[in-house]
Amino acid sequence: MKIRLFQSYQGDCLLIEAASGHRMLCDGGTGAAMRDFVAPSLERLARDGAMLDLVYVSHIDDDHLGGVLAMLEAALQWKVYDYHAERGDPPAKPDARRVPRIGALWHNAFHDQIGANAGPIHTLLAANARALRRAMSSRWSCWAANTPA
Repeated sequence: MKIRLFQSYQGDCLLIEAASGHRMLCDGGTGAAMRDFVAPSLERLARDGAMLDLVYVSHIDDDHLGGVLAMLEAALQWKVYDYHAERGDPPAKPDARRVPRIGALWHNAFHDQIGANAGPIHTLLAANARALRRAMSSRWSCWAANTPA
């Protein structure tokens, strides 16, 4: 088993690779940490045809979820690009680095929130990454404004 800990500013981001070759990304750090430290390694995995079998989010705080949202947004941008490129009408390449395919996304709160609609949720989250990031940003702004110094 290999465990890689990424610099993630104040959050966490680990890539665990089992002897079987299965990979799990645990948290994603902040969006900036994803861009600066994690995305280059994920891009290498994508280039090698590897995938992330599971992305796990421990809890919904920006320093754990922010990087995952950035990664999902990049995945969506590349999916749109690839779709159009396959049809001979490619848009401009995304600025974000390409990320590997994601097999599943898991957070222990999802079961209560989605109930009988359980299924691949990463597509839904990718489609809503910007809205989730804005909600997260305003949540933290309110928290910071109400936190005693």
